[in-house]
Amino acid sequence: MTSPLQLNVRLPTSEDPVNEVEFDIAECLVDPNIEVPEPTPILAFEYRGFTVPIFTENNKSLIKGQAKSRKSTLIKAIGATIVSQGYYREGGMLKSYYHRNELTIVDTEQGKYHCYKAVKMIQRLSNGNLNYYRLAGRSIAQKKFLVEQHLK
Repeated sequence: MTSPLQLNVRLPTSEDPVNEVEFDIAECLVDPNIEVPEPTPILAFEYRGFTVPIFTENNKSLIKGQAKSRKSTLIKAIGATIVSQGYYREGGMLKSYYHRNELTIVDTEQGKYHCYKAVKMIQRLSNGNLNYYRLAGRSIAQKKFLVEQHLK
């Protein structure tokens, strides 16, 4: 029997910006013989009896694209669907199975007025609330720090 592979990983800590940590990589191995339950779809596309999960619980998602590629429009539809805890508009193809009613949107590009309009539209379409943060105009380091703090 071979000994487990050991890795030296440098992880930052609050006391020391660079800290070496050893761990057994075998702890990260995915065993195909142990069944893992499918996570709850936060958002799914439903069409002709098929459900295709788009976002699932316990995963973080990012939408990225070129300027003016309608990312914000997509985010509004996704946000309204998730907060409504059902279909996006009656008979739509987007459906949320998420029932914790917690959603955070971090907008790194739009100005205050357009973020305000987005929050109002999501509330109107879903009758729900969400945390919508506007980080436009902040440095990359500040944006990263604020997102990490919110996730903690």
